[in-house]
Amino acid sequence: MATFQTYTDSDVDLSVQEMYEQMSEYEKQEMLSLLTDHFSAISTEYLKSIDQQEYDKALENLKNRYYAINKSDEQTILSISKKY
Repeated sequence: MATFQTYTDSDVDLSVQEMYEQMSEYEKQEMLSLLTDHFSAISTEYLKSIDQQEYDKALENLKNRYYAINKSDEQTILSISKKY
């Protein structure tokens, strides 16, 4: 856990997980950008181009159109799901 000294002689005790959970999506992206700029070992391969809500909406859209999806798109969806 990180401990921060304050000017009031009290400590603030936060875990990295607690800090991360309180960050906005923008703040998370900024933090990741900062880390990748300073640590070359961190891969940017998995940086997200869409946020969680957009991702969930896209998956829900696919789910709701199950019967409308053609065979080629079905294979693409299966291929992606098997990859992860």
